[in-house]
Amino acid sequence: MLQIEIKKRAATMNKKLTILLYLLLLVLHGCTSNKADIIQMKHYFGGIGVQLIYTINKNSLSVKYNCDFENCSEKNVYERKLSELESGKFISKIESLKPDTLNNEYINKHVLDGHNTEIYFGKLIETKKSKVIIKNMNLSVLDSMIKYVDELIPEKKFRLKTFGEE
Repeated sequence: MLQIEIKKRAATMNKKLTILLYLLLLVLHGCTSNKADIIQMKHYFGGIGVQLIYTINKNSLSVKYNCDFENCSEKNVYERKLSELESGKFISKIESLKPDTLNNEYINKHVLDGHNTEIYFGKLIETKKSKVIIKNMNLSVLDSMIKYVDELIPEKKFRLKTFGEE
């Protein structure tokens, strides 16, 4: 009888330990994830070989620069904190786009090189879509979001530029 009770308790402890380890792995995975909370936009200007990467998290906005040149490497060129109001407004702008209704790709096949943008939706955005690719065209549905990012960045040289605008 005692042995049966010991085996039951051991089995219960094993289940609890397994659940605890699973939860720990989930927490660790969440801590090490490099996915943006809200959105990441990789904006590539093919003609000049420059890429600007905008990462918008719940508390911050950063812009990284990279290029196609020989000794070029990715570097952080702009960063600022976001208020709760700013990040909340940004999330609502993205959600008003209804990301699930966007196509996966928008490509102007008549232009070989130009402005290419990849938008990665973050974990705070309720969507099944992970990214949208836009090559050499403007999407008017994104204008509100792009203008808001530009409002958050006072330095013009780091603002988003839409196709055809300089």
